[in-house]
Order: sequence, then structure tokens, then C-alpha cells
Amino acid sequence: SYAPLHRPLDAEKSIQRHSKYDNFRGLRFMLDYDSNTPHMNQTDRDYLQDADFHAGLRLMEAHRGLVFDMQLCQSQLCRAADMCARFDDLNFVLNHAGFPLSGEEKRKEWKEGINKLAQLENVWVKISGLGMWEGGWRGVDAIA
Repeated sequence: SYAPLHRPLDAEKSIQRHSKYDNFRGLRFMLDYDSNTPHMNQTDRDYLQDADFHAGLRLMEAHRGLVFDMQLCQSQLCRAADMCARFDDLNFVLNHAGFPLSGEEKRKEWKEGINKLAQLENVWVKISGLGMWEGGWRGVDAIA
């Protein structure tokens, strides 16, 4: 499901509507934003540091048991870990394994962020979409 978490009043209404359905489990929000890779951006700003967006996450947290699916650029992973650490009662799923990119420096950046997220008990990683932004991934050896 979706709710405009960056607009808390609208988000609350959306969450209330979604909550009427027994199979409602959580929300997904595409947060991908990196000024160095604009072709990957799914939004116009970095919501990870947006007070209104955080207020929207607090609304989710108040509805115990919801899950927030977050799609990010790998450059956002460390900031996402900092954000997730502030929401003890909200579970997070990192979509597409954080879109790891090729190249030694990019791989180092991704590993740093993934390791930081791995320290949190309220974060899971969805293994999917590997190579979506870069073609040529060939199985397990590509990420080993």
C-alpha cells in the first residue's frame, strides 16, 4: 500500500482507510534520491532527513505491527540506518538489497551501509532487483 508519509495529515487518513482491510500489512515509499545519480532518483528530495516524513513514520509506528518498505539508492543506506534506529517499534524492509552498484568504491559504500543496517533488529533486506540499474549481473558471483 501507499500513503503520502511526507504529508502527515493525509498519511493518517490513508492509513485509517488501509486499516479497514484485514490484509493491510504496511506501506511502501520510493525514497531513492542521490544528486550524483539523478537517473536513479524516484523523488525530488531526500526524505530521510525530512521532519514531515519522520512524522509520517511515527504515525505508522503508532499502528503496531506495520512494516515500511523502503526503496533507496545505495548512497542513502547509512542515513537510512540512522533513521531506522529512531523507530524501535516500526519494522523496515530494504527493497532490492539497496541497489548495489558495481565498482570498487561503490561496492565499499554499499557494504558500509548494509553493515550498518544489519546491526538493527527492526530491518530486513529483500533480495530482488539486483542489476536493475546496471545490466550484466550474472548470478551469485556478481555479488560475492
